[in-house]
Amino acid sequence: MAMYPCLSLPSLSFPSVSGAVCSFDSQYAGLPLKSHTVDIDSVSGVSAINIGSDAKYADFITWNQLYTHASIPSDSVIKNVTTYTINGITWEKNDDNSFTVYTEPTGATADSAVKIANGLGDIGSAIYSNYHIVGATGISGKARIYYSNRNIENTDYGCFNPLGSGFNMWLGVRAGEIITEPIRVYPQIYNISLMFGATKAQEIYSSGSGVIYFRGLFPLNHYEYTVGSISTVSAVNGSTNSFFTIPIGQTVNEGVYNAKTGVLEVTQPSVQTLQLPPCPIDTLEVNNIWADTGDTTLQYIKLG
Repeated sequence: MAMYPCLSLPSLSFPSVSGAVCSFDSQYAGLPLKSHTVDIDSVSGVSAINIGSDAKYADFITWNQLYTHASIPSDSVIKNVTTYTINGITWEKNDDNSFTVYTEPTGATADSAVKIANGLGDIGSAIYSNYHIVGATGISGKARIYYSNRNIENTDYGCFNPLGSGFNMWLGVRAGEIITEPIRVYPQIYNISLMFGATKAQEIYSSGSGVIYFRGLFPLNHYEYTVGSISTVSAVNGSTNSFFTIPIGQTVNEGVYNAKTGVLEVTQPSVQTLQLPPCPIDTLEVNNIWADTGDTTLQYIKLG
């Protein structure tokens, strides 16, 4: 009689975690959630539940990228023209709010810059203290394109600056530089106080590695113009399973929402059961899940 070894199966359990942000070990990524509920606890009431999931940054952000060619001030030489040439350098405005830049074969005969922003009033935003400014693609040498903000040069394509009424943003090329192939530059301005809140923004701004941290969250060379809407870092970067809004259809002060079934058990202002859409976050693709109405409670599958 043949003998076969007895293979034991790994043990199966369903650990539970609860809190403002539910975090998991990444080894469980991709496994289905056993349960997923969200508390609603609001004095003023809520009419929707925002649910986020993100491995990079476990909180909502108010996403904004404030630069557009409409930001160009009226006293700028490139405001009302598509192409401008000076000192052997040509600047061309593109439809996607970028610039194409190139020099004559002999290079730039002198420093040249065009003003592309002139204070927060020109970009339709309230004044905040911290901004992040980045660009560009296609640059092979740091000195080829530079930003100037209150005489602070940016040679790493990103810098933070305290802004006020005297803020000016310039895009320039240094004398003697030769850009043999046209390059495209995407100026971008982010209000990080609006994006992260004042406390986190100050932490990023004050950090010596703040630019590296920001670029780690937002690695793309170009983000479309938007003045601000709630989102998550992963959703901004293209994830389709990172941010969901579940509309309630009325104002609720207290209750528990079952994200897997869509059932909302309301206790305030009146006891009732509402059938809402379930939240598509049904598998643990990342290691943080949270909501803006109260604590989240999850059960996940654990093997072994």
